[in-house]
Order: sequence, then C-alpha cells, then structure tokens
Amino acid sequence: LQRGSFPIMFSHQLSQPLSQFQPGK
Repeated sequence: LQRGSFPIMFSHQLSQPLSQFQPGK
C-alpha cells in the first residue's frame, strides 16, 4: 500500500505549490 501512498502524497504536495503558481487554474 505504501507504493500507492507515495504517488498520492507527492501529487498532494505538488498540487499546493501549483495552486500558488497558477491561481487562475
């Protein structure tokens, strides 16, 4: 299950910074 959790956490962390870079999206 860790394998699936890894990409999930990574995506969440990337989603935060991405939101700040592209607030319009």
